[in-house]
Amino acid sequence: MMTILMISQCVMAAILVSFALMLLALGRQIGVLHERLVPLQATDGDQGLKIGKALPRMTLEGVGGPGVLVGERLTAGHRQLLLFVAPDCPLCKRVLPSALTLGESQQTELVIVGDGAPVEIEALGKAVIKGRAPLTMGAELGLILQVNRLPFAAVINDDGILAARGLVQSGAHLEALLQEAA
Repeated sequence: MMTILMISQCVMAAILVSFALMLLALGRQIGVLHERLVPLQATDGDQGLKIGKALPRMTLEGVGGPGVLVGERLTAGHRQLLLFVAPDCPLCKRVLPSALTLGESQQTELVIVGDGAPVEIEALGKAVIKGRAPLTMGAELGLILQVNRLPFAAVINDDGILAARGLVQSGAHLEALLQEAA
């Protein structure tokens, strides 16, 4: 009888330790999700180039293709959507298909600005972008806009003026940013 009591106490102790470990793991995962999603709700405030200011004219270094000119006047009614992504960013990979679809519209020119090692960015271009939009490196542009979290998008209107900017999480966020810029 005493043996059965000891075994049941050991089993109960093991179950309690298992539950404690699962609670710790769950708490950690909730913290990771909170850290990923909170910045998407916040804007980047007063950092970087202000909306309504002209983007400096510059040529971004092309990855696997020619360079791309940004900050210049565009055809009336057209705009540039600059999407900053990184090859190891899961949210970036989720936003890219929607951005590519938006970039195929007649009035929005999508320019993807990669952040990371050129080899990894080129691999991203081959695997996901597949020539549907220009892929560039733009550290200097990222500094001007003060891009510190990804995926980040900026909309440049037909006068070369920054019309909207912010972190994006989905195609709906991209569309809202384009609407804000209209």
